[in-house]
Amino acid sequence: MTRKLIFCRDTALVLHGVPLLNTPSTLFARTANPGEAKTHASSHMTGKVPRQQFLQRYSQSHPEAAPLRTAQLRNFPTRLLEPACPRNVSRPDQRARIRTGKFSIPEVRLASDAVEAVTGPAQGYRAEPLGLSALDATSRMSFTEAVVVLDAVKARDDDAPEPWLHYLRTHRQQARWERAWNFADGRAESALESESRVVLAQVNCPVPTLQKVVRTSIGNVRIAFSWENERVAGEVDGKSKYFDP
Repeated sequence: MTRKLIFCRDTALVLHGVPLLNTPSTLFARTANPGEAKTHASSHMTGKVPRQQFLQRYSQSHPEAAPLRTAQLRNFPTRLLEPACPRNVSRPDQRARIRTGKFSIPEVRLASDAVEAVTGPAQGYRAEPLGLSALDATSRMSFTEAVVVLDAVKARDDDAPEPWLHYLRTHRQQARWERAWNFADGRAESALESESRVVLAQVNCPVPTLQKVVRTSIGNVRIAFSWENERVAGEVDGKSKYFDP
């Protein structure tokens, strides 16, 4: 497998610091070699150390920890994809442009500490730009998953998706993108808030005002969801806010 990979789709979104509703089960990357464009099976994280030997050493070194299972030592599979192709360019033409050097896979370099608690390569990560990654990934996601991503993208101003819209090749992709993009709101402050907005819409709840600041006798309070006419306020928080040390 070539080492000159450029991360894309969900994997690139993680590197760009964009929240996802679900933990990805596959690494996505681009390759200029059509013969490599497939899913590559994952290897075990123990390297040359036999798995059972590693498990035994781990249990001896960490007797207080829960036992590891062999399945936990397997990496994610890697799905290599050919470069994203604009709608007015055929795949054979795209391959020819790559071979002749007339087209390069769009990429940016992200810092080696882009992912919290992970030490990346010293030279950083190669990934597709945020706008292209968001467009390509969300046009294939469920509506809720796409809203979680696009709420976060709209809250940023470093890379807009609009310049990449010509990479939406099918009417279905365009429709899925437009529905999620038009619903997305950059005022959402967490993936849980984004998901909750979708649920509220699904049950035909009136559209709430987001992050309204209310003055009280003890200071200003910002409310996640508010319905002023009904004098109703709504909050949604995960357990980690109250139970993590």
